[in-house]
Amino acid sequence: MPGRRTLLLTVVGYVAFGLAVFLVALYFTFPYDVLRERLAAEVQQATGLSARIGAVRPQLPAGIVIDDLRLYPTPQATAPFVRLARVTASSVLDLLQGRPPSVEFVGQAAQGSLTGSVLQEESRRTISLQWREVDLGQLQPLLGSLPFQLTGRSRGTLRLASPGNDHTRGSGSAELQVERGSFRYQSPGGLKLPEVSFTGLHLRLDLGGGQLRLREGRVDGTDLQVTALGQSVLRRALGESPIAGQLRLRLTPALRQRAPELGLLVTGAPDPEGFATYTLTGTLAAPRLLPR
Repeated sequence: MPGRRTLLLTVVGYVAFGLAVFLVALYFTFPYDVLRERLAAEVQQATGLSARIGAVRPQLPAGIVIDDLRLYPTPQATAPFVRLARVTASSVLDLLQGRPPSVEFVGQAAQGSLTGSVLQEESRRTISLQWREVDLGQLQPLLGSLPFQLTGRSRGTLRLASPGNDHTRGSGSAELQVERGSFRYQSPGGLKLPEVSFTGLHLRLDLGGGQLRLREGRVDGTDLQVTALGQSVLRRALGESPIAGQLRLRLTPALRQRAPELGLLVTGAPDPEGFATYTLTGTLAAPRLLPR
């Protein structure tokens, strides 16, 4: 009996070793060029942007590395506005089976730097982003559905944890700072406001309990100053989420003369410091200001 047991263990050991060698060989000889094309197609379908990938290679123990992922606004464009030098995915099996893997990335976006990660933990997803010196004007292909245009050099952080894609049950925070930029708004009804320049913009937001809270909102410029606080109860259709808050606005006479449209909208009586106070209402897609 001991001899048979030893023989059985030896056979099992050889089989296990052979299987391990086979899996390792399969891992390193997998047709990653095919996977590269599939990944590029999936990124393009998910973002609506043209995606090109330099190379896909294995990384032990079971992950892959995507080198030089580039995103273009159109297939004909020659200069990418997002270029990730390295994207690390935790599991190639998740990719092959259509499940989103955990990824980490570092690269460039709109002439700035971008680092971040997307961690998949059972049914929970955690997104972390950090960016510096990103030119917001070059990101309009991503922001084209919004009713406003924002330009300037930005830096900021974002952390969002949610069950799947349900932002109404998510938690997190975000901070955005923009230097020497401009803002332009067009309402859903067709009203266009002229471009207004500013020297600095600072936003700080928290997400939790189904609400998005604006903890700090400030815009400073030669022709205007704005401060705002508010919150929104989030809905699945994000643009339909109602908002409630307060906004204080001060415009210079020069800006009122240059942009009479603002004078028609900004009708509140100013306080001794020159600020007019408004109630912020409406929705995220169509905000409204009511004089107080």
